[in-house]
Amino acid sequence: MENINSSQYMSLIDIIKILKKRIIFIVFVTVLCTGIMAAKSKYFSKPMYKAYTTAVIVKGDTNIIADPQYTQSDVSLYQKIAATYVQIAKSNLVLNNTAEELKKYSPSEIRGMVTAVQNGETQIIELSVMSNNRDADTIANVYCDNFIKESMRILPIGKIEVLDHATNSYQVSTSKLDNIGIGFLLGLAVAIGIVFLKDYIDSFKIRDEKQVSKLLNIPVLITIK
Repeated sequence: MENINSSQYMSLIDIIKILKKRIIFIVFVTVLCTGIMAAKSKYFSKPMYKAYTTAVIVKGDTNIIADPQYTQSDVSLYQKIAATYVQIAKSNLVLNNTAEELKKYSPSEIRGMVTAVQNGETQIIELSVMSNNRDADTIANVYCDNFIKESMRILPIGKIEVLDHATNSYQVSTSKLDNIGIGFLLGLAVAIGIVFLKDYIDSFKIRDEKQVSKLLNIPVLITIK
């Protein structure tokens, strides 16, 4: 047991020695990768803009949720139907109509920008848009209009009212520190990996008679230089 601990201790010492020997290289690669990620975040990353609209499912003969005719069973029904309406919002039909109306984006681009979710177990559906252009609010409103139109055509149960229109697009702050941290860790990992790989390759090279004796377990009588 004592020999095992000694071997492990020596292995740790060897690792430290290898890293110290190549410390300049490790620092250089780490700083380089960190700088690249910092420059990418500052000069090449496009700002992202977000906008959202919300819609609520109500009874077809009223748009006032507090109406006496609006029972708990109605609430439960429309909460369940909201999940179906979310799937309609994600359908190619709604996406294609939105792209056709906007004329600026393809259906696949619209799909990559929009998100439709039910707000918990409520009757409220949130439609959000994330875009690298400032017209995210326009996209959100057009998308919402097409969603309501197609939902009422396909499944006309109750009525969908817009709670909040997208009035403006706000910029989503990108975490530059996260990108810099990723660059730092990536550079450190790559540098250490290269150092150990080089040391592993070098371990197969025979440089003196001591290595020959250790490798073959025989004494060296003569060396020729």
